[in-house]
Amino acid sequence: MNPSRSRHKPGPTAPTSAWKRLYLGLLHLNDTPGRIAGGVAIGVFIGVAPTFGLGILLAGGLAALFKCNPVAAMAGSVIGAPPMIFGVWLGSSWLGALLLGLDYHALYARVRAGEIFSAGWDAVLAYAVGNVIVTAALTLLAYAIVLPVMPRHQRRRAQRPISRA
Repeated sequence: MNPSRSRHKPGPTAPTSAWKRLYLGLLHLNDTPGRIAGGVAIGVFIGVAPTFGLGILLAGGLAALFKCNPVAAMAGSVIGAPPMIFGVWLGSSWLGALLLGLDYHALYARVRAGEIFSAGWDAVLAYAVGNVIVTAALTLLAYAIVLPVMPRHQRRRAQRPISRA
């Protein structure tokens, strides 16, 4: 390993994950910590709520309406992307079934067996109740995580000498 290269900065050909690129992109936004955290929270809210493919547009629009950072909102809405949303759906349905006193496993088995119409109302209600709570929790968590990170990073970035390449 080349000792002159920091382990924390990938080289020009080093692969970085999409999550890391998203995180680094958020850290480099030129806005107040509150506007960035608010944007991420709006994005997470819209990304987790059932918006049926309109999440990124709704997130950007709502962020502009509430004077938050629209780029941060669109980045936060990525939580609603296919790999992540399946966990949200299952978690919401499980939590809703638990709160409504429904047997989640029996409900899930009915849906998987193709009995969607007989299980439909219970499944929709369980998902809706659980999703309200999951959406609120993830939105608050996103805001609580992003808000304290941004000022620290912005202070460190302001203290770094400008490199001339």
